[in-house]
Amino acid sequence: MENKESLKKIKSIKETNNIILGFDFGTVKIGMAIGNTVSWKASPLKIIREKSSKMRLIVARNEVLYWDPALIVVGVPRYKDDSMHPNAVRCRRFATNISSSTKKLVRLEDESYTSVLSEGKGDDDARAATLILQGALDEILHTA
Repeated sequence: MENKESLKKIKSIKETNNIILGFDFGTVKIGMAIGNTVSWKASPLKIIREKSSKMRLIVARNEVLYWDPALIVVGVPRYKDDSMHPNAVRCRRFATNISSSTKKLVRLEDESYTSVLSEGKGDDDARAATLILQGALDEILHTA
């Protein structure tokens, strides 16, 4: 998870060509997006639809190991008043598990309204992950 040391790593991400993965964690499926520090654009990657939560975590971990990203971004829901959403604990646990099992840096990103904005035909969860990841890419590009 982010700390002073990881903030330095995030700043160094900006200086090299890196892949960054984004996750929209859900209790039934997990949306994935991929982006990079060349185009600074995120795109939908896939939806992990395994039946058990353990298998979803294994598939997510394997995707991280395959793509070898410099950073992983996990969306965490919040209410309008900034209070914690019930699913936030699960999202944080997922982020911790992915970080510890892959030894990759994980950044938590506010995912408010991404599910609503991504509604439509097709892979809504992957599009929500894209919105989450694009928000992080924009922030890194303009502030780090």
